[in-house]
Amino acid sequence: MNWRKYLKWAGILSIPILILLIFRYNAILDNDLWYVLTEGRYITEHGIYYIDPFSMHPNLDVIAQNWLASIIFWLAYSIFGPGGLILLVILANVVICILLYKLCMTISQQNQKISIFIMLLTDIILCFTFIVARGQIFTFINTLALFLLLESYIKTNKSKYLYGIPLISILEVNLHSAYWLMIPLFMVPYLIDSFKNKKLHLQGYRQKPLFITFITTILVGLINPYGIGAMLFIFTSFTDANMHDIIIELQPPQFFNFADPYTILNALTIIIPIVCYICFGKNRLHIRYILLCLGTLVLSLISLKGLSHFILVSFFPLASILPNNKTVTLLFKKPKWLKKSKVYRKVHLFHTSHSFPIVQNVLYGTIIALCFLIFIEDLNTTNFTHPSANAVNTIDLFAQHNPNTTVYTPFNAGGYVEFRGYRAYITPQAELFLKKNNHQADIFNEYYRLQYENSIDIIDFLTKYNFDYLLLTGDDQILSIDISEYYTPIYNAEGSPYLAYIRNDLSP
Repeated sequence: MNWRKYLKWAGILSIPILILLIFRYNAILDNDLWYVLTEGRYITEHGIYYIDPFSMHPNLDVIAQNWLASIIFWLAYSIFGPGGLILLVILANVVICILLYKLCMTISQQNQKISIFIMLLTDIILCFTFIVARGQIFTFINTLALFLLLESYIKTNKSKYLYGIPLISILEVNLHSAYWLMIPLFMVPYLIDSFKNKKLHLQGYRQKPLFITFITTILVGLINPYGIGAMLFIFTSFTDANMHDIIIELQPPQFFNFADPYTILNALTIIIPIVCYICFGKNRLHIRYILLCLGTLVLSLISLKGLSHFILVSFFPLASILPNNKTVTLLFKKPKWLKKSKVYRKVHLFHTSHSFPIVQNVLYGTIIALCFLIFIEDLNTTNFTHPSANAVNTIDLFAQHNPNTTVYTPFNAGGYVEFRGYRAYITPQAELFLKKNNHQADIFNEYYRLQYENSIDIIDFLTKYNFDYLLLTGDDQILSIDISEYYTPIYNAEGSPYLAYIRNDLSP
């Protein structure tokens, strides 16, 4: 057993783990998680559902597009608490790193330095925005596994590597069906590149097994509780114009806003691979990589969600062109003057000794453990709650945890209200409240007209739904009129972003 190899990898993988714990721990558990946990809890207790059991609206058809991921998140939370969710995200990120490394090694002629560099660069960029407790972390794993199998097939010409691709399709459609379509779409550039043509720089490789796998991958997508509806979920869920106005991740990413460093990161994320393709990729970059880059570049310019796909497909191909470039090789080569340095020789001697990996990983392990303990303590101190928690606690006092209690909620608070066992007006899962999906009512656009267009009469709205309670933020349009005739305030604490009201006939 090569224990030095495993200790070395423990040190390398500690870098993205530390970034997650130090810089991103507040964002790992994001607002959408409450609905995911509610869904996972319900499915483990009652099984798959087809009619929405959570909101106050009756008979809404629903596709639980990440039902399997919800179960996984709920089990992690119910068994280990909030720390279990963090560990799950960290483990998923370690798998992402391993797949990135193996993928880069496969196409870089086993160049370890380049592969580790690209793996860390790609994953660190993902960590700063996209590695969160959502179904997308499983999409990243499935996507990278797909590319690894395809590249292994091309390299070895062995069909056995294609056998796992239909399984990836089945996993994706059940873990995160909103992005299942990307699995067959990502295969299309590989199908095109399988035709040998020197003028078009097409590589050419065995086509029959690849095309059979492609067709099979599409057909097995039907193996899910919701059939073709889950496979085509993306077409009915993210095309509403009003959704793009209020959901940040559906909006185009911003670039070069110097007041926000994340916009600079967005710009560099797109510029780096494209510049490398232009400078180093002439006559060496396969058409499939160019097509993947161009296709996801369009997606990334349309929405922030699309940027994650650009990162996944545009950085790993650098491993196929950088190892053969003299300039890049020099960057990874230690200069002669450094090798002659006495300090360097002593450091190098210690680095190659048996004790270095132990000292290194004890240090890394201690830092990670401390960060994790501090994070868990912070979660325990704040009780892992939503900003509306105290307002909902007050509702508890009056509602006595009656599960039929209806609560008007702003867009971002509905998931937490449902997690607490009440029936919310709307949740961050906006697609569930579109009529073309639920086949009953266009609740999302009603909410949009109420809050952003001021085109709905507020009294008529309150009379229509006769909410038991109102959970409001200070800028909610409902507060633009006097509602004292209908509702009485029961929570309005200084510093809290949320207020709670009870319907007058329920007030004691």
